[in-house]
Amino acid sequence: MTALLRYQSGLLLRSQRWLAPLLLYAALVGVGVQAGEPVLGALGFAAAALLPVSAWSVRICLTQEPPAARSVVAAAAGRSARISRRCSPAPAGRSSPGRSPSSR
Repeated sequence: MTALLRYQSGLLLRSQRWLAPLLLYAALVGVGVQAGEPVLGALGFAAAALLPVSAWSVRICLTQEPPAARSVVAAAAGRSARISRRCSPAPAGRSSPGRSPSSR
């Protein structure tokens, strides 16, 4: 588990895709927190800004790995490629396995 966390964090830090959500959050907090305002209002604004930024960061963490590397990690973890394809979302315009277009 430690090796997987180290691998994922290395991918994230090298890609620098985390920089945009961090800068957005810093800008929103910088605009929302002003001198002379109540602290509770500023903290509420910061919490409201943190929700979409954290969702964006989670999406970045989950989709940062190229498909070829994802297959290698799945094979190293002992899962077959068939299982990892079944768990991944279906491409646009295709239904997932086991679901017919009429059941949508």
